[in-house]
Amino acid sequence: MHEKIDDINIQLDKLPPEDAINQIRSLLKQQQNRENADLWFFLGKFLWKLGKNGEAISAFTTSVDIDPNGPGKIALEMANQITEYYNPDLMNP
Repeated sequence: MHEKIDDINIQLDKLPPEDAINQIRSLLKQQQNRENADLWFFLGKFLWKLGKNGEAISAFTTSVDIDPNGPGKIALEMANQITEYYNPDLMNP
């Protein structure tokens, strides 16, 4: 199964982020894919690339809800650290 997921990831990385998001959302509409943590992780990854951080965090959260030890876990932790970062001496996001 992971080989297939890796292949999907490689194919998605070749696309512009908007097209990748559309393809992933299409796959997630199919009943058998709704509980696929990897697809939710990929969705979050491409949303993050487009600066849609809130939507990305939601996708990562869904990925973690499905598979608490999957790649969404680390992505969610990193996204939360980035969005919570604050330094009064610097311009903050």
